[in-house]
Amino acid sequence: LAASSHWGGLGMNVGCPVAAILYGISRGPVMLYNGQEVGEPGAGREGFGGDDARTSIFDYWSMPELVKWNNDHTYDGAGLSEEQRSLRSFYERLLRCIGAPAFRAGSLHLLNESNRNNPAYGRLPNEQPSGYWLYSFLRFDRETRQRFLAVVNLNHAATMKDVRVILNQEALAFLDLGKLDATMPLFLTERLAAPESFTATFLLREASDSGLRIGDIPPLTPLYLEFNAESPGTLEI
Repeated sequence: LAASSHWGGLGMNVGCPVAAILYGISRGPVMLYNGQEVGEPGAGREGFGGDDARTSIFDYWSMPELVKWNNDHTYDGAGLSEEQRSLRSFYERLLRCIGAPAFRAGSLHLLNESNRNNPAYGRLPNEQPSGYWLYSFLRFDRETRQRFLAVVNLNHAATMKDVRVILNQEALAFLDLGKLDATMPLFLTERLAAPESFTATFLLREASDSGLRIGDIPPLTPLYLEFNAESPGTLEI
């Protein structure tokens, strides 16, 4: 992910939105590559494989960025930059989130198609339809009634302004919310941020009318928003 020849050379932080999507849409196990959590780019000619944006499985070699975490076998990450520490912390939170019932055992519903004509769905100037840079989906576990909305900005430079995500009747039925009172208040709490920094209150009818107001989403930023029927709580695994 962090290799200069891949993903437009955006570096280690491209892993945040990409992993949030790939890890979040499946109930299966995930693969976190060795060194991915510290932004290892796989750079250089390490031997048999050459300079191929990969680390080597054939040669005696070490990964320079992972070595900083190793820190002469103290394994305390003292050699990492602040950016690397932040990235590692993000992966810790992400892996914790996808261990929750909605991701581990729940079902998936994609939202881009139903928001393609929604101008507040991350549409940049001269773009049509919406959803080129923004990706979102729902996860719902019927047994625990846990519900999540994931919204991801894949653009490396543009903040998506005043984002709204419409949940049509099909999406509300998927969440088993379609038959509830339209004036019922619900809450969304962001679980990937450190600390949790986003809480929104909305009426159920707003979800299908004007859409859930998410606000601004910075570049390369994923959000995992948990629905709460009473008040924002804590994520229980």
